[in-house]
Amino acid sequence: MTLAILWKWKEREEEKGERPNLRTILAILKKLTYHEIVNEMRGYIGDSGTKKDLRSVITYVSRKLPPKDRKSLAKVLGITYEEQAAIEANSPNDAARQAEDVLQLWRKKTGNKSSTERLVELMKTVPELRILSKIVVEKFIRNQNT
Repeated sequence: MTLAILWKWKEREEEKGERPNLRTILAILKKLTYHEIVNEMRGYIGDSGTKKDLRSVITYVSRKLPPKDRKSLAKVLGITYEEQAAIEANSPNDAARQAEDVLQLWRKKTGNKSSTERLVELMKTVPELRILSKIVVEKFIRNQNT
């Protein structure tokens, strides 16, 4: 498993036009905590269940998010006004669908950097979403660690 991860890392670095070497990866690993390493490696090892968990979180949040808070969430997630307008036009009478589309667009834009933890961090910056972010932590993050 470890060799597969390192091989994928080597291939991705080469795709970026960089010359990967062992010193580079050791320097990176020394700076990271275990949790950060796991998050970083997700993109190299594919869907290890964490992306599935994020999909579950997105579904949950989109169902529980009050319609009045969708625009605040979209703003903190970096969704532009034009993107929000398009989402509203696609599902004009379905607030849950709009919220899910906002979250899926964020996930698509951030790629491998998207995670439940990152979503919670961003949600905590919006006062109206702090309670929902705490529920997500309890329901999805703490349950994973036990």
